[in-house]
Amino acid sequence: MRPTRPILLATVLVAFAASRAGAAPIFASPPHVIADRDGACIVLFLNEPVSGALAARAGDGFEVRVPRSEVAPAIQGQDFGADGWGNGGDAVRHLVLTAGEKGDTSIRIQPSGAVHGIDARSVDDPPRLVIELLAAGPTKTVAPTPKPTRTPGAAPTAAAAPGRPAAKPTASAAPVRPAPKATAAKAPATRASARPAPTATPASSAHEPVAVAEVDREVRTNDPALRAAAAHEPPGAAAAPRATVLTALAASGEHAAGKDGGSALASPAPAAPTYGLRCLWRRFGGIAVCVADPKAAPYVGDHTITALVGALARGKLPEAEDTPAVVTPASRFLAADVLFATRAPEGKLLPVVDAYRRALRAHPDFPEAWRARLNIALAYRAMEFLTELQTAAVEAAVDPTGGLVRGLAGDLALLAGKASVARDDYRRASDMGGLGACLAARGRARLALADSSAAAAAAELAALGALCPPELAADAETVWVRGRLALAEGDVAAARTLLGEAEKALGASDRGAVLVDLGAAAEAAGDPKEARRIYDRLVGGAHGARAARQATVRLALLDGVGGDVSAGLKRLDRLTPEASDPARRTLVMQSVRRALARGAVAEALATLHEAHVDAAALGLDDQILVADAYRGLGLSGEAERVLAAAQANAGAAAPDALFAARGGVALDRGDGSGALAIADEWIRGHGRSAGALALRARALALAGDGAAAHAAVAAAIIEDGDVTRPLSLGVAELLRECAPAVALALARQALEPGATAELPPARHAAGLALVGGLAEEAGDDDTALAAFTTLAARYAQEPVAADAAYRAARIAARRLPGGDAAAFDEAAKAKDPLARRMAGAAREYEAIVKPLGGAGGAR
Repeated sequence: MRPTRPILLATVLVAFAASRAGAAPIFASPPHVIADRDGACIVLFLNEPVSGALAARAGDGFEVRVPRSEVAPAIQGQDFGADGWGNGGDAVRHLVLTAGEKGDTSIRIQPSGAVHGIDARSVDDPPRLVIELLAAGPTKTVAPTPKPTRTPGAAPTAAAAPGRPAAKPTASAAPVRPAPKATAAKAPATRASARPAPTATPASSAHEPVAVAEVDREVRTNDPALRAAAAHEPPGAAAAPRATVLTALAASGEHAAGKDGGSALASPAPAAPTYGLRCLWRRFGGIAVCVADPKAAPYVGDHTITALVGALARGKLPEAEDTPAVVTPASRFLAADVLFATRAPEGKLLPVVDAYRRALRAHPDFPEAWRARLNIALAYRAMEFLTELQTAAVEAAVDPTGGLVRGLAGDLALLAGKASVARDDYRRASDMGGLGACLAARGRARLALADSSAAAAAAELAALGALCPPELAADAETVWVRGRLALAEGDVAAARTLLGEAEKALGASDRGAVLVDLGAAAEAAGDPKEARRIYDRLVGGAHGARAARQATVRLALLDGVGGDVSAGLKRLDRLTPEASDPARRTLVMQSVRRALARGAVAEALATLHEAHVDAAALGLDDQILVADAYRGLGLSGEAERVLAAAQANAGAAAPDALFAARGGVALDRGDGSGALAIADEWIRGHGRSAGALALRARALALAGDGAAAHAAVAAAIIEDGDVTRPLSLGVAELLRECAPAVALALARQALEPGATAELPPARHAAGLALVGGLAEEAGDDDTALAAFTTLAARYAQEPVAADAAYRAARIAARRLPGGDAAAFDEAAKAKDPLARRMAGAAREYEAIVKPLGGAGGAR
């Protein structure tokens, strides 16, 4: 038989009471501040009454010590004042609760304006500590209270308000002498409820409580400020029979400790504020919802909503009978929570937003109105309504979770492909502090991964432990980012594990993006079959249009990798140009690269043009590749256009390869000054390098400055000895007409034996021909004969060696006395028809003129 709800509730209360037996009272909920013309009232609810409180000035504020009490970790160190973006209102600049070393609680308060005094007292039903900041006003001059003595017969008294009994001494403080009558002040007649007159601060007692009083439970039950605070909180545990209160008041403008500036209660400064969610982070259908904490003040003790709050806290949907019959402010906000949890699996959340907004309109001052605004933002995040989420971030800017909402806006902007908007949102979230710093760090990790900077992403994720509460540091979305980092770092196994965990815990739209990452992990693992299986799950649109587009693109690229580029292009035809153009360019470039690898330059460029792909829109590496292909066909103008676009995109971060390609195009055009300008720009941007100096040498050679070109070649060789042969020969060819002596020296340098690799056969043959020709023109027959002889013997198959044998024979014949027709015998057997005819004609000429006494040595 199922127990009735009253029996279950009684059992739970008995068990709770047993578990708390002997435990100290706990401050577990945020404070509430109510301001009126008489000052401000701070109400802090507890699970059971405290025995007393000791108040005194501390620096430019006040400190209230509550003996034998504890502070819950959720609010420990958090600043609830206006400067800390808490719920302290404008009356309190700072309000921080910290646990003391001796089992007490320190409540440090810094008012926003002038305060005449402070009064702290305990109230039993519901258990709470009430701290009043009394407004400054004109008062009579207070005579100093004599220093307390230990005379046995002294009967301590305390100033009492009209109609209240005198306070009795307690064991927690030393007795004090009666204050002079002048110190007692009556409450103004116009006041609806009487307040006690301030007790003067003893000037001679810097480290003692000012006044000690015991009050009964009915103190100030008619106080309108207290009734306003209690209206927001349900009744708590049974009240204790009596409560001891320590009250300290200080005259306006005076320091309680006297002139030395010492604190009435010396204690260390409070710890830096910590920021928690102050609600429970739960996922329903994979969508994050911040549900009410059953221990939060607006819900404690309200038995009509206990089952409702408890079910949501456990991540469950409440039963229908758990809905309270009486509608209260708390039940309206909880009804919106239930609607959110119910509709989360289907993702249709606009009614949820309406429910929260109706609750906010009806009860804008509900203590957890901030949580409603947070859940509105989470609903917009789940529906991917970026504009609405940006608006919600503005509305929630004053909430303790304002930074969290701004970070959510950044997450959605990044998923929508708006990296610049996301970057700005993350910056603003970080500036807001608290939970905003947590989501900003995670968001910066995402941005770093998008920019292929795994090290920066790892550094951001390493900071989450110090910036995030555990529920966010271990959230499924954080696990997703960690999985992407593992994939970027090459740890495919860890990536697949982490991404698999995230995929199971996230909502439909986010799950689609995680599946795309899982497909990429399968590709990285060399498993295209598994990758295709994952992408096929997405193309139907079950996980959103964005995931379907991404999966279609990935499948098209897999088609291209498999060699079927046409099939990939057909897939892309289903998408809009904006979605398909990047993938289309990738597929086309796969075909272009294959054609270039076969040496089919014309075919590669034809493929590019037939696909209507503008080379200026390609990536940098592809742009340089296509520009080189244009140069290979002599289309320098097209190459220059592509490289100009590449330079505009790269800006100051242009790589060496881009400078080299631009310089090569300028040399092809014969623009020596343009090439020299590019070389100087290269050196200014990247420093001296072999490539930049080599371009400078060629540019100077093209301009006809042989000496400067020779010096630039020497400088380039110092930077990199491997450029000696190709650079020296290239510059020598450019200087052949304008500076033949320098050209000969450089050409011989390119052919000299050495440690560097030999030139390719065709280039080596060209060098020999250049040396032979320049040496012959300079009258250096020995060098010329050696060059032509070697050229004819080793590289006879090269076109440049066609007349080498004839020219060697001609030089040899010239060196013989009277010439010798036999010198041309070998040359007459050359493969080149022209060389054979010329060698044969020279041989016959020598044979004719020799008997006639001719000079011989035909030239």
